[in-house]
Amino acid sequence: MKTHILVFALLLSVVGGYTLHAQDGGDAAPRKLFVASFGLGYGTLSNSTPNELLPTSGAEKFNSGGFAGGGYFHFQWKRGIFEFGSHGVNAFEQSGTLYKTQLEQSVFTFKGGYALINKPRFRLYPLVGIGAVGTNLKIANNQNLNLGTVLSTPFQEITLNHIALAGDVALGADYRFKGWRPKGNTDREVSFILGARTGYFISAANNKWRYSGGDINGGPSYGPSGFYAQVTVGIAFAKY
Repeated sequence: MKTHILVFALLLSVVGGYTLHAQDGGDAAPRKLFVASFGLGYGTLSNSTPNELLPTSGAEKFNSGGFAGGGYFHFQWKRGIFEFGSHGVNAFEQSGTLYKTQLEQSVFTFKGGYALINKPRFRLYPLVGIGAVGTNLKIANNQNLNLGTVLSTPFQEITLNHIALAGDVALGADYRFKGWRPKGNTDREVSFILGARTGYFISAANNKWRYSGGDINGGPSYGPSGFYAQVTVGIAFAKY
């Protein structure tokens, strides 16, 4: 349901962007555009393998989705786009009868794209890129202990880490509001930008797990993938 709502928000931004663009004056689309933005929304998690790594009792299983956030920096010249960004999904900390657990997945990618629609204020653009996805699985004791127990069994918390090569495809749309132009620089503009994006990442499976003490031998093969949808807000620097 959350995914459907956020996809609808993307479609709404396309319609709304066109509507707002139709009300603008006759400015041309900028020749160069730099955008710094952050996104908030919902994403899916590859939770089956992490759930298998949890203790057999006393720990809550992870859901298949959670809060998705991201940060993006991209540069557009004419219609070509180059972007560096990261987005992640967080399954908030869960408390079982014996253990507290948390699962996080973060994707870092370099992307290239093309502005299919490149109006003075509105854009629609696909992106495709490559990078890496990191997974952190935290398991901690959920009980009050005395000092003697802690000192005799010090490993009351452990974090498992996994990194894999990833590919990412996305579709974004945004509307750039009329902003501020420095005196004597009518070809430059700083403005707020509002939009939405949706995407999907996939990764190459491997069994290279680590923990705070070193490598883990014999870990399960794991290749996370997932869908994400976000509303984005940022600032844009345009040169006409």
